[in-house]
Amino acid sequence: MKIALLGGSNSVKRFGLSSGLKENANIDFYNFALGGCSCLQNLDAIITHYETISKMDLIIIESNINDFYNVKTGVVPLESMKKNIAKYFSALNQLNVKVIHLILPINNNFISKETMDIFTKINNEHLSHIRHNSFSYIDINETVSTFLSQNTSLKLKMPINLLISDALHPKPLFMHQVGANIATFFFQKFSSNRRKIKFSFKKFLFPRNYLIEKTTFNFIKLKAEDFKPLSLIEQKNTFFKEKTILIDNKISFPSNYVGHKIIGISTWGEGGIKLSNNQKCIIKNFNTNYAFNEVVEEFIIDSQTYMINSDEIITEKCVNTKTKKSDKFSSVVGFLLEKKDSEIKIPPLKVKTKGENLNFLLPNLEIYLYDSHDFVKKLTEEDIDLLRDCACLVENIDLQKAYRLMSIAHFHRPTGVHIQTKLLQYKKLLNLYD
Repeated sequence: MKIALLGGSNSVKRFGLSSGLKENANIDFYNFALGGCSCLQNLDAIITHYETISKMDLIIIESNINDFYNVKTGVVPLESMKKNIAKYFSALNQLNVKVIHLILPINNNFISKETMDIFTKINNEHLSHIRHNSFSYIDINETVSTFLSQNTSLKLKMPINLLISDALHPKPLFMHQVGANIATFFFQKFSSNRRKIKFSFKKFLFPRNYLIEKTTFNFIKLKAEDFKPLSLIEQKNTFFKEKTILIDNKISFPSNYVGHKIIGISTWGEGGIKLSNNQKCIIKNFNTNYAFNEVVEEFIIDSQTYMINSDEIITEKCVNTKTKKSDKFSSVVGFLLEKKDSEIKIPPLKVKTKGENLNFLLPNLEIYLYDSHDFVKKLTEEDIDLLRDCACLVENIDLQKAYRLMSIAHFHRPTGVHIQTKLLQYKKLLNLYD
């Protein structure tokens, strides 16, 4: 079974949602998430990696927090974000793959009432598109709110702080179990369908419309290698490897892209860039990471369009940038373009169809309402020994559980030789790699 993950930093964390989804060794897992970036980056990933993503059996998505963050910080206006969400869902619907949408929670103790209103509007926008497209979803935000309101007798100070220690990231252990539950449930469904059907056409594995022809999107990707004959620079980190072009002089756009609209730029490294055509120029300053950056103002590529490095004051903000101008040279990975004359229709907020609610896949919230620091302090050397020994006892019965127990032991005793040896042995048997 093949599962893809699209999202932000909650999907990037090594231990969290992604580690839970790939816990089952029988699942081929693909992570296209990028921290700090909105749903438009997820759309960019679909267009860039269509040949891979279109062959998935299941796609897990989460972007409501990042969409909220980009609006909250003034990077993208609310109305522009609503249009971007509509564009994203139109592409998801065209993919013809089973989609599970996660609505993640935030900690309202860290934000104002006005900011919380923005979060609610973003969530409602996502939910309207989920229902419009009849997607499956897990509303973790609603579940957390309901649980806390119905369990006010819990003898805990600000329990939401124990589940979401900062404003935007739920506890990794909780998110890991969410991922594990999703993967287990759908792998069992996947396996059951395959046993019932001897031939393996994808249309029978999950209920969905089946298209034989390749999907035609309203979006295309202009990659660094399309700017021929410029030399390319390969950039890489723990998660990504991309071909880029350094913007150290004036670079004209290929003529075959004239008429298309630039809606996003993928960049690698800090620096300022000016985009210019016959009518206007846009100046943006990018952060030090591999990032996707929305272009908010309408910008159509014409025969005179070019980009050049710029140390001028920005005309548009980018996510997680600390300065309004930069004299450094950034590298461009590519541009997300909306095809000329394309139009995305935004469905009404109130629609008659309903998505499939999968909240039953969420683990019991109460067991995650521990103060992490106190819990770590209470874990004695004897406790760690017990975890290690329990893992060894069940390794011939349930290797995945043995691996999880030994991983916890390793977290609390990283220098333990026997624990390290066993953990490597389990990883090899489960075909797990860092």
